[in-house]
Amino acid sequence: MEGEEVKRTKTSALYRALVGLAALSGVLIVVVVQATDPIIKENKARALKRAVFSVLPGAETIVTYVVKGDGRVEKLKGEDEKSAKYYAGYSSGGKLVGVAIDAAGQGFQERLRLLFGYSPKKEAIIGMNVLESKETPGLGDKIESDPDFTAQFKALDV
Repeated sequence: MEGEEVKRTKTSALYRALVGLAALSGVLIVVVVQATDPIIKENKARALKRAVFSVLPGAETIVTYVVKGDGRVEKLKGEDEKSAKYYAGYSSGGKLVGVAIDAAGQGFQERLRLLFGYSPKKEAIIGMNVLESKETPGLGDKIESDPDFTAQFKALDV
């Protein structure tokens, strides 16, 4: 009987320790996610801004437009992560240089997010930048690294 009680005590102590560690781990995960989420969002916004300027050469300022549910296009006010967005690039004189368009498509492993720059004056795509790709390095990532592939987006007639 005594041996059974010792076993129960060891088991309950082990169980309490395990539950305590699991709870502590859960709290730590939540704290880390909440602490890093604003930094991650800021870094993504900064990367998107750099990408817009790279696909719209000559642009000095960017204005973000959002497509509303009824098809209207308006200037974005605040933050809206769900709606389709267009980024208009303007020269220092206020002339429209082009529009950057966010696009997505299925890659081999995951969805790819791309940003295309379109020039209404040239009626052509004038740039392409990969925003997100989880393709195999050296194999599926040639969309970013192959100069012959990326060169076709310097003046692609549409």
